[in-house]
Amino acid sequence: GCLGGFVMAATADLGALRLLVRDCIEKHCYRSAVFFGDKLCLLSKGSDADVLLLCQAYYYSGQHRRALLHLTKHREDAQKRSGKKK
Repeated sequence: GCLGGFVMAATADLGALRLLVRDCIEKHCYRSAVFFGDKLCLLSKGSDADVLLLCQAYYYSGQHRRALLHLTKHREDAQKRSGKKK
């Protein structure tokens, strides 16, 4: 099932958690993908690739607005960190 790799992901690196999120998406377990994607973004401190993966999970789960808002906020936060303004 979708959660088969959870024990491995809980004790391994972020790469294992990324694989778990992708596996959940591939198996159409979108709620699980969103759950683990959220944890991944938290642990990776919002890396671009992980935020995109989470937003894909949001999109596939039908949460289109949430995906867009999350991407927009991430972009704004990145601009603030780099000192750029739009």
